[in-house]
Amino acid sequence: ADGMFDVSELKAGDIGAVIGLKNTSTGDTLIYEADKWKPKLPGISSALPVFICSIEPLTSSGYEPLNEALAIIKKEDPSFHHYLSEDTGQLLISGMGELHLEIVSNRISTHFKIPHRIGEMQVSYRATIEGTAQGTYEHSFEIGDKKQSAFITLRVEPNDRGAGNVLEVENEGEIKENLAVKQSLFKEIMTAVKEGVASGWARGCPPGFPIQDMKVTIKDVTATDNSPVTCRTAAMQAVSHYAARASPILLEPMMFVEVTVDEPHLGSVLGDLTRQRRAIVQEVLPSKFNIRIQAIVPLKEMIGYSTELRSMSQGAASFTMEFIRYDELSSYEVPKVLKQYGFLSGMMP
Repeated sequence: ADGMFDVSELKAGDIGAVIGLKNTSTGDTLIYEADKWKPKLPGISSALPVFICSIEPLTSSGYEPLNEALAIIKKEDPSFHHYLSEDTGQLLISGMGELHLEIVSNRISTHFKIPHRIGEMQVSYRATIEGTAQGTYEHSFEIGDKKQSAFITLRVEPNDRGAGNVLEVENEGEIKENLAVKQSLFKEIMTAVKEGVASGWARGCPPGFPIQDMKVTIKDVTATDNSPVTCRTAAMQAVSHYAARASPILLEPMMFVEVTVDEPHLGSVLGDLTRQRRAIVQEVLPSKFNIRIQAIVPLKEMIGYSTELRSMSQGAASFTMEFIRYDELSSYEVPKVLKQYGFLSGMMP
């Protein structure tokens, strides 16, 4: 396994390396130029990242190389994400677990040689809506003595849980007539509006909790100066404005957890899961040498679990976990989460 040799081809089942591919990403299909018509393989699907933490270089000159390193890691690992928070200005990284982000951090230090620090691990909460709201939102500002405005009329409503966000445009012909602009500018304005809606989803309600499973229907767009930038901002703010009036709720990531433990430590491990971690135990499966506990557990309760499980079982237990879905956060937990993120508990109904 530690030896390498040149080959003229790779066959099914072979594992090899190819050098010199500058624009190739994980999951791409490699084909001959003449075979473009052939179907491509579906690639690799990755689950939503559920752990978040901040990352920053130890020196001001480290921001550019850090961003370059994160872009390279993202290209290689589709389950890893990085972005700049619009609300705090922090650079954030997100992945599938504590170990995942620790490995990324270690690689930045050892491979890219960038001194940095990462913040406390946080759970990636989401928001959605249970009601419907609609209306016309105005975004206005003044440059000198000239007022610029954009008006977005839209409706927000719930989509099926897990179905994702959907954007529709009603009466596109009428919108174009009202704007009274050329086709090229109309396309630019509508693209800006769609980008604004996507930004509104990402910004969240309240800000910091990205929105999912929402349907937005654009009914009308008007602007005093027909500025795509003004329309984009109006659409983003309109989504947040009407989402806040459509019975928003917070969602937390739920994990399928399987703990393997010996019989002497079964009681303490099982009790910890049900009493301390809000676990819904599905099955307890005995075998000849150990016992497997299968449960659904909120991700928040799994932070630091590896260390605690090792201590609780004297090293005799192990666990695996996998993201399965987002569920509504209980009314008891909502105030604690809002406080953790710097919001007042009254911001949610």
